[in-house]
Amino acid sequence: VVWLPLGPDIVGYLVGAAFIVLFGIADDRSDLNYRVKLGAQIAGAVLFVSLSGVHLTRAPFFYGAILPDWVGLPLTVLVLVAITNAVNLSDGMDGLAGGTSLVAAVVFGYLAYLGGDDLVAVFALCLIGAIFGFLRYNTFPARVFMGDAGSQFLGFSVAVLGLLVVERSNTVISPLVPLLVLGLPILDT
Repeated sequence: VVWLPLGPDIVGYLVGAAFIVLFGIADDRSDLNYRVKLGAQIAGAVLFVSLSGVHLTRAPFFYGAILPDWVGLPLTVLVLVAITNAVNLSDGMDGLAGGTSLVAAVVFGYLAYLGGDDLVAVFALCLIGAIFGFLRYNTFPARVFMGDAGSQFLGFSVAVLGLLVVERSNTVISPLVPLLVLGLPILDT
């Protein structure tokens, strides 16, 4: 990620992810109230949306319909927080949250590559490499655990990747594709 050009979308992601990781670390050290965790996730999502300017503009079930900003902005924050929590809640077995995030990052990276967006494809490759390095020590019997900081980070990261692919990289892809790719943690939630 160090070599990526720091456009507003990457800066927004880094700031939002750092905010979520900091509160995740605080939650791992001392069990935070769910309201505080939810507030931190909402703040991280709002930071990403406000700094990057990326938000949902198309309605998933209505072909060609454009969402007004007063619908698209809160819906984007809701989707980012929901997917962050879905991956966080799927972190119950060794390798499950990491494995589903790995599959999602591979799919989103490939779709970004097909759309010609090398920046998002490289961002996905960075996430894939980090997950592979972690999964080496998180499969049965696990020696390393990600905790809330790691699972919320992965959830936020794949949610941002899906959003960037749908809204920036490959706009022919339906907004439902990220929901299908992340179907396991979403249905589990």
